[in-house]
Amino acid sequence: MDSSPAEFAWRVHTALESWTAKVDMKASIMLAFQGGVLIFVSTSPPALVGARPGAVAGAMVLLLTAMGFAATAILPALGAVRRHRRECGQHWIYFGHLRLWQPVALESRLAVLTERDEVRALSTQLIRMSRLNWRKHRLLQGSVLLTLLAMLVMLVAVTAGWGR
Repeated sequence: MDSSPAEFAWRVHTALESWTAKVDMKASIMLAFQGGVLIFVSTSPPALVGARPGAVAGAMVLLLTAMGFAATAILPALGAVRRHRRECGQHWIYFGHLRLWQPVALESRLAVLTERDEVRALSTQLIRMSRLNWRKHRLLQGSVLLTLLAMLVMLVAVTAGWGR
């Protein structure tokens, strides 16, 4: 399969978009689950009778931290406005840059766009998207691990209180 460097870069861009959407969906699901657990624990004191209060508090702190990680993962990362203004003349893929262009100026720039220009712009975009995706996946990973740890601590807090 012969394809130009630009075609290949666009395929990678599409894959990165897919990975971004998937990690955002997973983080959203985690945040909803964590919110449900938080509400359950907060509104179910009878279920926690005899539970170790320090352990329950620790589990809640872990859960809230996990929620912070999940929320940060799905928070839109738009970038700095100053940076967009500084870079917009050389970038025409990301909407944060495109919004600063005038239609006639963008039309003129795109009319003289070479494949090398396209590949250069895509290369920059692919690197930025990859860094963002890496961060999102690491945040999701931390959120999942902290949620599991919070649930384990809660289980220990409740079961340790049963023999009292």
